[in-house]
Amino acid sequence: MATISQEVNIEMLEKLADGTFKKKHPETKATQTLIESSNFVSVNVEGAMNELFTNVSNGKDLVGGAITDVDDSVVIPTDPSFGDLADAIGSISTGKKWASGETKTHLRSTNVYSIFVTGLDFKPAIIITLPKNKISSASYLTTVANMTQYGASEDINYPDFNRPFDAITDNSFMIRVASSVVGEDFVWIAFE
Repeated sequence: MATISQEVNIEMLEKLADGTFKKKHPETKATQTLIESSNFVSVNVEGAMNELFTNVSNGKDLVGGAITDVDDSVVIPTDPSFGDLADAIGSISTGKKWASGETKTHLRSTNVYSIFVTGLDFKPAIIITLPKNKISSASYLTTVANMTQYGASEDINYPDFNRPFDAITDNSFMIRVASSVVGEDFVWIAFE
């Protein structure tokens, strides 16, 4: 803990005989106030404050660098506040990405119904679909690696079941689902 020199502060006011005080040193300057601490190189308050600001700034730079080392897509402002750094830490992305949602079927060709999802921030490797209201009774687990659709229901022999995907892109997919209704609600989840 820092010890502040009492020499200057004791002499700041002089008590007069009538009980009033006279200013002996009208202003106290940070350069005149001594500080003794092994935590600082400086020997006065002004120098110690400058060291603190420099150390905090350098520390923020180190934390910002550590954040971008983990996830280089995170943007750190030039002179970040601690709030900025906390927000940046919260936006670090690690591991596989995933997304889920709901969409409606559309007729792609005769007896082939599909769902189409856009706006992903990754290319899906695994997609699971399920009819929301059970108009259809199938759910499909679909993998991009071998371009094969796998299902588990009585609809496993659905017409054209083994056709490959129509489209998997870096941010969307269109896949066939077990449905015979245009506009049927399907829930889906996709994994990177």
